[in-house]
Amino acid sequence: MAIYIGVTTVVVAGTSGPLLGDGTNTSVAMQNSPGSNFTQFINQAVRQGFDVGRILLFARKANSGDVYIGGVGVTSTTGVALSPREMLPIGTGQVNDMNVGDLDVNADTTGDKVFFILEVK
Repeated sequence: MAIYIGVTTVVVAGTSGPLLGDGTNTSVAMQNSPGSNFTQFINQAVRQGFDVGRILLFARKANSGDVYIGGVGVTSTTGVALSPREMLPIGTGQVNDMNVGDLDVNADTTGDKVFFILEVK
């Protein structure tokens, strides 16, 4: 099993971007050293897919407001709203059956962040 820990920053408020970052609307900074087998998936201009078994998302407590998690193009009305300090677990961790590349992040305030922990079997 591998664990990847990072933080996604909303670079352009009101514009969704990939959880794994695209370098334009969202940007990722890793909190652990994932190795080259994962770094090729983050902050890429072309959306990258990466299969995981479990995702834990945490809204940073210093955020100005909610961050929104959902599918590609998520908005404040279509996504799951995470208030500062809230957590959203996704998946069972039993098999790698979720593609993180299908998740987007959005926020009303530039600079708001979501911490993520990805578990890969």
